[in-house]
Amino acid sequence: DPPPRRKVYFIRLLHARRVCRLAPQGITSAAISGVSDVACQLLIEKRDKLDMRRLATFTALGGVVVGPTLHTWFSTLHRLLPGSSASSIARRLLLDQFAFAPTFIPLFMVSLLTLEGREQPLARVRESWWPAMLVNWKLWIPAQAINFSVVPPHYQVLFANGVALIWNTYFSYLSHHAAPTDPPAATDQVLETGPGRTA
Repeated sequence: DPPPRRKVYFIRLLHARRVCRLAPQGITSAAISGVSDVACQLLIEKRDKLDMRRLATFTALGGVVVGPTLHTWFSTLHRLLPGSSASSIARRLLLDQFAFAPTFIPLFMVSLLTLEGREQPLARVRESWWPAMLVNWKLWIPAQAINFSVVPPHYQVLFANGVALIWNTYFSYLSHHAAPTDPPAATDQVLETGPGRTA
């Protein structure tokens, strides 16, 4: 083991590199993504057996991509547009929903489908992008309005992760099936899809 002085230096280095601050966000986001995909597969799609590759991919991307990205994005928003005035909140919300979300959602979907080995991921993204954005705005505009106006900055990723339980369940469904404009009901009949097929 390194001597105590080196341990202290190492911990400070991790904090300086934001590793210690990003790791909990990534772990939390990975857990929420995994729970959401399990809920989607078992409760909505009513599968008899989990697709473990899909679950592992969705969970890993949640931890490695979503959590750290949201943490960095929220920090950037507050640095660029500080304050709790209605004007600052409105501008943060506009940037979040009309600049960040329309870019991040298709990039995440392409990454997910590519890592799962699906055929023609870009074609599915083109098909699903607009329905995804409509549901995103229905859910996230009121949620982020609350988040930016009421929730302290250091808890905003946690709040967003809570809302993400709903969003990720829908997003998992959308990424693997035809593109509805509302989250699917648990009683909906869902056709199973394989790589390269649409429901």
